[in-house]
Amino acid sequence: MATKRTRRRQSPTDPLKELLTLEEAAQLVPGSPALSTLWRWARVGSVACDGEVITLRVARVGRRLCTTKAWLRQFADRLESPEEVA
Repeated sequence: MATKRTRRRQSPTDPLKELLTLEEAAQLVPGSPALSTLWRWARVGSVACDGEVITLRVARVGRRLCTTKAWLRQFADRLESPEEVA
């Protein structure tokens, strides 16, 4: 019995193409923090000026943790104090 194969449609902005390993992401952050720093931001978080704990959003792909440029930007924006954002 023949089965019909379907292809996964790729959107113009395929989210899998936007993923960065934490090693790649560390090179994009000013000061090039260590890999362990990004891992800590993802697992434990960092305390914002208002006392809220902010974590870096990540996705697990196999054994690797990955993030995106957009998630890095959101993390940085949320860490800034409200006075600086306005």
